Amino acid sequence: MILHKKTVIDLVKPCADGRIEVRIAKQTVLNGELLKSEWHRTAVDPLGDVDAQFGLVNTHLDQLGYSPLSEADLSMIRTVTTIHRSTPDIAARIEALRIQREADEAAAKVEV
Repeated sequence: MILHKKTVIDLVKPCADGRIEVRIAKQTVLNGELLKSEWHRTAVDPLGDVDAQFGLVNTHLDQLGYSPLSEADLSMIRTVTTIHRSTPDIAARIEALRIQREADEAAAKVEV
């Protein structure tokens, strides 16, 4: 009997606000038969770093006993993120968000 826990990317969804939502299936397989599958979800912030986000996700998956996402999976997510963020409409929204966050941070420093 061979019990194996693995992860499978199920969905990579670019969102209108610049986020990238990712749904991962955490699967438990016994002798090639799927026993259990449950979702693990994360979203990369429009200004977020894909590698930093998935470094944390992989650490969490490891703590749960599941395999980390492969370099091929991470490369695909990076590619989708880069393409999505480079489209003019999304790039403009992300830039507006960056400016707003910087203004919010500056205002918060003044209040302190």
